[in-house]
Amino acid sequence: MESNEAVGQRIAKAREFLGLTQAVVAEKLGLARTTQVAIEQGRRPVSVAELYRYAEVLSRPVDYFLGLGVWGKADFRPHFRLMADKLDAMAVGPPRRPGRPKGAPEASPEKLLLMNFESLCRNYLELEEINGLPRTAMPELPVPRLYSAPEAEQLAATVRAHLDLGLDAPIRDLRVRLEDTFALRVYVLSQRGRLSAAAFHHPAIGGSVLLSERSVPRMRFTLARALGHLLASRDEVMVDVQEVHKKSPAEGFAAAFAFALLMPARGLRERFSSMHSEANEVNDVSLLFLARTFGVTLKGLRARLESLKLSSPATLKRIDETMKEARSEAPGEVDASDLPDQPRWEMLPERYVFLAMRAYRKELISKARLAECLCTTENDTALRLLRYVASVTELPQEDEVTRSS
Repeated sequence: MESNEAVGQRIAKAREFLGLTQAVVAEKLGLARTTQVAIEQGRRPVSVAELYRYAEVLSRPVDYFLGLGVWGKADFRPHFRLMADKLDAMAVGPPRRPGRPKGAPEASPEKLLLMNFESLCRNYLELEEINGLPRTAMPELPVPRLYSAPEAEQLAATVRAHLDLGLDAPIRDLRVRLEDTFALRVYVLSQRGRLSAAAFHHPAIGGSVLLSERSVPRMRFTLARALGHLLASRDEVMVDVQEVHKKSPAEGFAAAFAFALLMPARGLRERFSSMHSEANEVNDVSLLFLARTFGVTLKGLRARLESLKLSSPATLKRIDETMKEARSEAPGEVDASDLPDQPRWEMLPERYVFLAMRAYRKELISKARLAECLCTTENDTALRLLRYVASVTELPQEDEVTRSS
């Protein structure tokens, strides 16, 4: 059992992570601010009922405050603290009024998303431990020194070789390949606020990536960029926020790597040239087909064509007009270039789901814990387990069932 001081410190860290003041948290729990101060300093014990209230207000499980299970091991909280600091530096959320700053009444959706990400990472670690099936380490590849475009192209070619791909072929099932070959743990969560992605590497769990659910081509590019970031600097966390255009050299390198990985120069050049040979001009339908072939957005294709100097100004203008027309005709909807080659990406990594199902079948975790790991209810979990079994089981055809009856 953790001491009062240790519990108080964990409460303080969870509160600070969310950017909440002691007064705000005290008010939510119906305590005086001085009582909250005493609890965080370990001078006042916390009751069981209060712990559950803290868990609700600070979006942490009770085990976190008590330091139980994986919350007492593999401390990668500093990584999430760095992510939160990056979010604060990007000024996510409405600007504060001049004068003495006041604590926010609620935690930002971006930080709540990060907390969900952290819980899933710890679930994965716990499932591996109780199943006795440790992870595979992420391969060690050459680290860029100058963060230059040629280095990005070379690293992308090396990664494609690890994925057992040709130098020019489009990548299908990018997420599955990276989870299998590079031991990435990719979680897809519903969009909250402006956070579109986050990633970090830790020796205990390898590379972990959070993606906010968007169209598959956008998630493909963001995932490729996250991989580039982790390969270039494993010690640096990644936080990607929409509408923040200022990029560091490492972030610029990661973007160049993603373009090169998804749209290799030789493969794109050959396909683009074949379209030119069939017609004097490349029409918008051909460009859309090319974007779909490589699983990228039309905007991403345009950027790559321009950087490789493959297209004329007239072609680039045609792409701009196509994107503008799509936005005007279907505002707020996914344009034609964003149609995915797969219907959607699941929330949890396939291996994560397997470990959870295996642990439950071997009676290593309860049904309630299984539901918690799969982010669902106990009733829905039973149905999901049946569907999981049915998805890989050969069921008799209807006519065969009829004949046998």
